[in-house]
Amino acid sequence: MKITAVDPFYLRMPDITTAADGTQDTLLVRIQTDTGLEGWGECDASPLVSLAVYCCPMSHGNIINIRTSLVGETIEDPDDVRRLSEKVLRNGLDIQQIQHAYSGAEIALWDVIGQKLNKPVYRLLAEMSETSSTAHPKLPYASVLFGDTPEATYRIATRLREQGYRAAKFGWGPMGKFGEENDIALVRA
Repeated sequence: MKITAVDPFYLRMPDITTAADGTQDTLLVRIQTDTGLEGWGECDASPLVSLAVYCCPMSHGNIINIRTSLVGETIEDPDDVRRLSEKVLRNGLDIQQIQHAYSGAEIALWDVIGQKLNKPVYRLLAEMSETSSTAHPKLPYASVLFGDTPEATYRIATRLREQGYRAAKFGWGPMGKFGEENDIALVRA
């Protein structure tokens, strides 16, 4: 099947605040095919910058936008997702935001393949991992925001450990707002 359209959709809350929580705006990506299948993905890393990566004009051979790199390409199986990922990242080599922006299209490509093969994406990714020479078991982890204080962060980490998590990804929140000493204390907590 051929990719016929790559459409980004910018969504935002009416009022954007300084809260560093990543939920106030986002970029959704829809990929359509000539068979009628369409996949959806999301990338929320600086959505307006990511939007530009989908539609900026070509500047030279290392600045080709994601839409141009994908429209007209054939996609039939997981190997095509890998092939297209390599093409997009190579074509956008000089675009700083390319990997973050492409994540939405890549998720949409996996969605299309999952529909075509009648398999959930998590199963396709597990199968790919099992056949990879670098396969290793995945460690479940929690993804949460830092607490407003080191003490609050410690309480969050303790609660996660009590819930059975052995790993956690803490993000944003107060990070960078109150100086380096506070950031170090948050991480140590």
